[in-house]
Formats: sequence, structure tokens, C-alpha cells
Amino acid sequence: ETEGQRQRDRERQKEYEAERRLRAEQDAELAAALSIDRNRLRDGGEDESGVTDEKRDGEEVKGKEIEKERIRRGRLEAFNNLPDEPAKEEKDGIIRIMIHLPGGKRVRRRFREADPARWAHTLAEVQEVYPLHRSYRLWQTFPRVEVPRTDESFAEIGLVGSALLMCE
Repeated sequence: ETEGQRQRDRERQKEYEAERRLRAEQDAELAAALSIDRNRLRDGGEDESGVTDEKRDGEEVKGKEIEKERIRRGRLEAFNNLPDEPAKEEKDGIIRIMIHLPGGKRVRRRFREADPARWAHTLAEVQEVYPLHRSYRLWQTFPRVEVPRTDESFAEIGLVGSALLMCE
């Protein structure tokens, strides 16, 4: 790796951490708002300010739309955090990954063997098969070994050359 690549990786990591903190703050604010709404719904009818159930229903729909938008933004951010795919001319130190997603969809991508294995998970997440908060696992098909979400490189966890992964 060149010093420039390392610098870009450090900058991406800083951006990722800042975005993660921002999402955590937004999630906390959303949770607080949802808690207030749940309390209002539990009390039923109008609340102390005269808000009716119909108005609350409209707010609940709006809350779901906000949650969908948050998930969409999260996927977009995750996609933007993926490194550029290595050039086709690059042959050494490259791993070709194919992920079989539920429903039969397949995703293929090349990474550098030195890239963090968590990027395989990111690649699966941006495919909109699972909500970002739903748990899933990536498995290497043979030998059947779970691919961890880790900052260890593909090579360090034993994935080199090419790998077929199943998403469950």
C-alpha cells in the first residue's frame, strides 16, 4: 500500500466514525420521540394539549417514513464507505467475492486481500435485502465458516483468491 492509500483509508475511517456518531445521536432522538408517542397512544384519545388519535396516527405514519429515510441514508453512507474496486489489471493480492443473497440475487465484487473483512458485510447490507438493524450472517460455503464482521483483513481470516459467501 502507498502512503496515499493509507491516508485515504484513515480519512474514510474518521468519516465513518463521525457518521456513526451522528447516526447514534439521531437514533437516540428518534427513540425519545417514539417513546413520547407511545406514551400518548397508551393514554388514548386526546392528550393534554388536545391532540386527537387521528393526528397521532398521521404522526406515526410520518415517523415510519422518517425511519425508512434513515435506513436509506444508512445504506447510502455504507455504500459510499466501500473502497473503490481494484482495477481489472490488478491480479496480485485480490480476492473475488460472490455473495448469494436470499431470494437468489447474487452480488460479485473484487476487494484487496488487505481490505477489512467487514466490507463483505457492508456489501451485503447495501443490497436492501435486510433492514440495517436485522441480524444476518455471512458464511463461506466450503469449508462452512462464518465470516466475521471485523477489521481484520480478508487474508488474515483466511479468505484469499476467491470466495463464495451465503447470506442468512
